[in-house]
Amino acid sequence: MLRKIDDNKALEILIKLEEKFGFEHQQYWFPLSETNFKPVVAFNLQKFLKTNLPGQIKEFLQKNYKSVYEINEFEYNGSCFWEYSSDEIDFDWYSEQVLAFEDNEIMIYCSHEGTITFAGKKIIDFIENSFDDIEKILCYNPPAKMLAENMKVYSYKSIKCIEKDGIMFSDGFKIFFLDCIKGFGKNYNHFKNLATCIAERNSLAQPPYFQFYLDDMSVEIIFDCKGLFAKKRNLKLFQSFQLEINNFGYKTFDLT
Repeated sequence: MLRKIDDNKALEILIKLEEKFGFEHQQYWFPLSETNFKPVVAFNLQKFLKTNLPGQIKEFLQKNYKSVYEINEFEYNGSCFWEYSSDEIDFDWYSEQVLAFEDNEIMIYCSHEGTITFAGKKIIDFIENSFDDIEKILCYNPPAKMLAENMKVYSYKSIKCIEKDGIMFSDGFKIFFLDCIKGFGKNYNHFKNLATCIAERNSLAQPPYFQFYLDDMSVEIIFDCKGLFAKKRNLKLFQSFQLEINNFGYKTFDLT
């Protein structure tokens, strides 16, 4: 059963994670960004899920920990911080999440780019002793876009309003469609004459997203509802967002 973690406990967990692993809440971690922490290993999530390793790791965690702390990039039911039994662990994630533990000896990080990272000698030793084909599921080269030095990622829920000239977010940041047209042209040279294309979109990614390119940065909007029928709700919101953009006279490039 999910239990909200109170603010004091959440702060304590974050301080420990930053001190040991260099992890900061709402910031990318390895392999999306560099880390000095060792040992650490990152896997391609889909390849990882097709092995027997998830089940083995779940058994390892259940044996060693009664509960787990889950830290999400965005709020879910009013909180980013949750605690639940280690029996309820599920690795089939599609947004930025971290699993932390009371002894702070290990950490598990999952990214929206389809990677899962394990950190800490205790769990790395277990993985090496339990799985012979690690090389086949390693994440060697993360997609170029996830290594962008200046990239903002917003949940669709963070959109304050969509206007004729652009999109305003709840933190006050705004992207302008005319800037997006120029940015799209730089990244897709063969589409530079398509005067109304402002972004690329991918409805089959987990989570679905729209990627907007500006002159010196990129902005990604992800559709990351959780819970029962989450994929259906995310797709519906994705299509509604696409329709709003089309109604203002702009287009997006389909990657699927």
